[in-house]
Amino acid sequence: MSRRSSILIVAGVVSVGAVLLSASVLAAEASIVRDVSTVQREVSIPTLSKVHPEDYTGWVRLFVTESTARWKDYNNNPYHFGFLDFALDSAITLPDQSRFHRVAYWDCTSAGWSGVTENNVTVIAAVYNSEPHLAYSDPPTGAPFSAYYTDATAAAQPGTADSNNTDPSSSHTVFVLEASTTTCPNCPTTNYWLHKTYTSGDVNFHYATMVLNKNALASSWMNSMYNVYWVPTCYADGGDEILIGGYSPQTPYRNMINACGVRSVPDVGVIVSVDWLGGCGIRIDVAISHGTPVNTLPDDPPQPSGPGSPVEDTTYDYTVSGSDPEGDPLRYRWDWGDGDTSEWLGPYDAGVPCTLSHSWAELGTYDVRVQCRDPWYESGWSAPLTATVICCITRGDADGDGSINVGDPTYLTDYLFFEGPAPPCQDPDGSYPEGDADGDGSINVGDPTYLTDYLFFDGPAPPPCE
Repeated sequence: MSRRSSILIVAGVVSVGAVLLSASVLAAEASIVRDVSTVQREVSIPTLSKVHPEDYTGWVRLFVTESTARWKDYNNNPYHFGFLDFALDSAITLPDQSRFHRVAYWDCTSAGWSGVTENNVTVIAAVYNSEPHLAYSDPPTGAPFSAYYTDATAAAQPGTADSNNTDPSSSHTVFVLEASTTTCPNCPTTNYWLHKTYTSGDVNFHYATMVLNKNALASSWMNSMYNVYWVPTCYADGGDEILIGGYSPQTPYRNMINACGVRSVPDVGVIVSVDWLGGCGIRIDVAISHGTPVNTLPDDPPQPSGPGSPVEDTTYDYTVSGSDPEGDPLRYRWDWGDGDTSEWLGPYDAGVPCTLSHSWAELGTYDVRVQCRDPWYESGWSAPLTATVICCITRGDADGDGSINVGDPTYLTDYLFFEGPAPPCQDPDGSYPEGDADGDGSINVGDPTYLTDYLFFDGPAPPPCE
């Protein structure tokens, strides 16, 4: 790979030693089908029409990356957040006070990749503004491109959610694209110090590494978007700030990100969550808002409905129906009060009931609670439904043999008058409901008489347990 000994001034920083992407290198290494010797080309500026002046127009892009990339840099160290594919690349028009929610699915096999694992995939959601700004990948006037700034960014791994963040020092979460190749001697410096800056946790940004000579999509897309001329080059917020060359230590990267972070941005937000579907598939929920909160917590579910006096070892259905301020789909999990908490179930459309079955193995009193979550955040727990698990299956079956027969009045007589054993079914309150044949709340002389009338003289049947 050829070098150019020139001094580049980018964002007020002097850089030396970046690698020039010549036409032959691009064709052989980066799979970019363009002769970059004609960099002084006319810049084409696509536009998105606004129905109303206050509309926000732009693009939402979901970058699927590997947290620890499969590719290693020139020094044999792994890249981080190595770009694989777009799960979504869609134009958006958001009227003021509006919100857009989209579900995207991505599968590594369908995308032509293998070996993507649950604990190593990160999805970065970036919102690009449609207003173009002229910028140069070979400053001061070389390799021009139309820079479309990113106004909001969020990133999530499976089982997590994240939203665009603001703090006193930044108006939004900055997004950095690192253009690199595995054969670039200076790229390991950027790889190391950019990641060091990221893992410090005190700089509000996300980034993706576009390994141009390993991913044809990364190469062609970066070429068309940024007219890449040097590696390594960092494009912050779509080209608002550009940093060319490898720097040590973190200061130039921090300065670049902080300069973007104080930029005034439109009132837009983005939130993203990722669910692992098994195999190597993921579901991605992304919402973008303009002039309104991107998401609010779902409402706490109401008290669930279902039997309040279930019989032990018997399965019953319980139901709940939640709501969400934005009408987002909901998932539910159930806490049965006996140490068993369900997995998240769903998603269900808001207002659609969720029904789940449960049984208790031991007598007692249990609080049944439900929690819901929209694609991003969890609600509080519902008010509990108290379930008192009882043993009564058949009232009048005093000896617990499973049926009402002549042995039951005899059993009760022995218990009441001859110190015989108590009925085997004893509820948590100390009562013996199956021996309470007439259902008056206690066992007394009326119960064997009631059973005798029922068995031999066509008397009324014992009332049900519940």
